[in-house]
Amino acid sequence: MLQRASELVLLVGGHWLGGGKWLSRRLAAADPGVHRALSEAAAQAIAGDAKVFAAVVAEVLDQFGGPLWDGYAIR
Repeated sequence: MLQRASELVLLVGGHWLGGGKWLSRRLAAADPGVHRALSEAAAQAIAGDAKVFAAVVAEVLDQFGGPLWDGYAIR
């Protein structure tokens, strides 16, 4: 989710994507606030508290119309 949320912010903003550490660097340059929020939340998720991470990702999705559920199926 961290990668996809980062890619969404970059793509909607018209920025180039990056792979590996470059994705994080490009997000930091494009939107430092989102980068900081996602990075801190991911660290908390690794430590065992995924609620904050889920909330930050939901905020990112909400900026661009929310999650896509209609017609989506997990297989």
